[in-house]
Amino acid sequence: MSAIKLRRKLRDPGKWVARGACFLLAVVGLVPLLVALVIRLPWARSNLADLIQRELRAVLGLSVRFDLHMELLPPAVVLAGLQVDAVDGSPALLVEQVRIVPQFFSLLGGRWNAGDVEILRPRLKLSIAGGRPLNLTLRIPEPESSKASKSQVDLRRLPLRSLAIEEARIALSLEDIGLRLTLNELDLDVTTGAGALDAHVQLASGAVHLRRLKDGLAVFDDDAICGLQLRAHLDEGGLLVRRLELGARTDWDEASGAPLSCRDPAP
Repeated sequence: MSAIKLRRKLRDPGKWVARGACFLLAVVGLVPLLVALVIRLPWARSNLADLIQRELRAVLGLSVRFDLHMELLPPAVVLAGLQVDAVDGSPALLVEQVRIVPQFFSLLGGRWNAGDVEILRPRLKLSIAGGRPLNLTLRIPEPESSKASKSQVDLRRLPLRSLAIEEARIALSLEDIGLRLTLNELDLDVTTGAGALDAHVQLASGAVHLRRLKDGLAVFDDDAICGLQLRAHLDEGGLLVRRLELGARTDWDEASGAPLSCRDPAP
């Protein structure tokens, strides 16, 4: 009877195919965990960090420092204490932590997908003139062709699933027009999927300083941003703004002086 049962089992290829498929899926499912375990080794972390730094310096011309860590569940890459140096050696960008949970199955399919990206408390100081940063040796790669530069972004093939930026502070100077913009406690949440993109922007406060010429004399506009809420949806049909709230105070005094405060009583 045992021989007969064995022959019956061998004659049933469906069971063997199912078992083989289950085994294959189990092996594929272990790949992200094995990769995370390997990268947790000191020599692997050091080599990966050096590779990232070399690529950023070669492609973008940026000098970047960070501490690389790995998390197992879910497998994630963590860059702690990220710093990008300015031309004078001072930090142009400081980020407390960048956490990336990549989509490993997209990598197995030959397509890079950063998955879920979280950026915690970035501090950016940037000065721009002539369309180029002054305080950074940033090289912007040229598009391969004019056709590529004019092509539309495919929302179905974005290289990430979600992006979250928390408590950002930005100081931006546009030297050509004499504009200085300061943004405090900026939060950004972006999610993608099904060929669409949803974004939520929240800003606690900010300031706008503009120096311009009027009748040959320099005049100054010092305005305050008292809050911003924006919710928007983008798909192939266009952009839909679902919510927009902006609070601000405008300075009508053209003389240079202290910027307005949202806490000051209205005149």
